[in-house]
Amino acid sequence: MNYSKYGAKAGSGFETNRERRCIECSFCEDARFARTGVCISCDAGMCRSYFHVTCAQREGLLSEAAAEEQYRAKAELSRNTRPQAWVPREKLPRPLTSSASAIRKLMRKAELMGISTDIFPVDTSDANASTDGRRKHKQPALTADFVNYYLERNMRMIQIQDNISEQKNLKDKLESEQEKLHVEYNKLCEFLEDLLNVNGELRSEGQAMWTLMGGILGQNKE
Repeated sequence: MNYSKYGAKAGSGFETNRERRCIECSFCEDARFARTGVCISCDAGMCRSYFHVTCAQREGLLSEAAAEEQYRAKAELSRNTRPQAWVPREKLPRPLTSSASAIRKLMRKAELMGISTDIFPVDTSDANASTDGRRKHKQPALTADFVNYYLERNMRMIQIQDNISEQKNLKDKLESEQEKLHVEYNKLCEFLEDLLNVNGELRSEGQAMWTLMGGILGQNKE
């Protein structure tokens, strides 16, 4: 099997690379092994869950195949067991992250070297999206992730509507206060203009008195 399919589902083979990258085992106890190996899909209607065969067997979710499927499996097995011409296998590069045994050995090596394995990054984008609700559009499906997204979206819509109503009330209140302050501002501007006029009149009267007193003092000196 091509190692690029590790971490992808076992299906028709017409899935896009983006869909393959998004497929993880739903029952892996350790998230670091969720994308190792090949996952199978659930056969229950529109369920979009994927899991490893061993994980599903551990959870007790595997069921016996129907009679038609057993006959089909036997026919396919007999067809595949026919002797074929030997073809040399092609060696393909395989990433270490696609092997569960390699990951276990690397984790054991890190423990022996005294390095904490908690610092290694784990892809938890879906988990973070489930906690804070800020996520992109999810395709409709009968999965727990989509149900959580749907419920969180409804709750956020209610919160946004309440926030909009509060902001509208605050806007009306601030507009009324702005009108009152504008009226007071106009009154103060008129009062300031009156004071400036009175100040100009007093200044002109003071200058006239100063000139008159200067003339009187000049006559007395003569």
